[in-house]
Amino acid sequence: MKILHLNDSLNFGGAETLLMSYIPMLHNYEHLVVALTGPNRFHGNGYEYIQLDLHYRKAFWKIKKLLQQIVNEKKVDIVHSHSYWTNLISRFATPSGLKLFNHYHFADYDTMKKRRKVKAMILMDKTFGHKRLHRIAVSGYMGEVLKKNFPGKKVTVIPNFISCSRELPQRQAEKNNIFKIIAVGNCNTEKNYGTVIRAFSELKDLPVRLEIFGGGNRVGYFRDKVKEHNLDNIIFLGPVDGAGKRMSQYDLFLSASISETFGLVVLEAVCARLPLLISDIPAFREIAPMSASFFNPYNPQELAGQIRKIFNEKQAVDLKSYDQVLEKYSAESFVSQLEELYISE
Repeated sequence: MKILHLNDSLNFGGAETLLMSYIPMLHNYEHLVVALTGPNRFHGNGYEYIQLDLHYRKAFWKIKKLLQQIVNEKKVDIVHSHSYWTNLISRFATPSGLKLFNHYHFADYDTMKKRRKVKAMILMDKTFGHKRLHRIAVSGYMGEVLKKNFPGKKVTVIPNFISCSRELPQRQAEKNNIFKIIAVGNCNTEKNYGTVIRAFSELKDLPVRLEIFGGGNRVGYFRDKVKEHNLDNIIFLGPVDGAGKRMSQYDLFLSASISETFGLVVLEAVCARLPLLISDIPAFREIAPMSASFFNPYNPQELAGQIRKIFNEKQAVDLKSYDQVLEKYSAESFVSQLEELYISE
């Protein structure tokens, strides 16, 4: 059987990382990945890749027509999309007899549900369906959001996963005893880097440094904000390959996100056995080990206080609870559940 996997792009991001991680493990299928635009940061093997170089806002119906042609010419059996707009397009482009799966990696339907734009998104999601549509939630939290918005419709929770070694990573001592903190995520509104910058304005007396891995069109904006606050303890590095593999060289993982559906990067930090300082949001509460520290993401003073406390106390992680999290969100569990869904529908 052949699966057409559809996404906006294969740039860095949680949905893209998940897709490129599970494709090699689905050995019994042929895989065709279609991206609306570039770049392709992964360049993996085991799948055919087509890049349309079209934007959904400017060419919705053209994309729909091209996808219909691809589905027919490539003899696709299953269509599986991974973003809001590709979810909608897939419903118009997929023949009624084919299986269609829409993955939900965004929490807008909960955290931004009062906004006019999001209300319109939900209305379109309800209005435009498909005979064999099945929605997939990346977490229990997201599953409840979907069931509330689409009562009576097919919704299955298949939590995201992490693949990593259970061996304890080796750390290198940092020169000048700098306490190194890592944050990972593109520079968008949800990552809440404005609060992080205000918090670090109160930590100039501590030998701490935050390095932020992530691109996006607001990198320059935040770099300018750092200069405005005369900070030398925050560095926006831009897009960086292999952030998860670099985590073990840091002392603390930080995320101030105000909206997440799961938190794959949190699991990467668990894999690196880093202490966690993360925002108190439902998706993070669901997956975090017992020893994680939480804070109000709208309160920069609380964040600064938590960093100061962790720096002074040098708290250790609870390795047993970390291993339990890694076991719960394993690749084997994810692939087993996804294959069962593919077969049963």
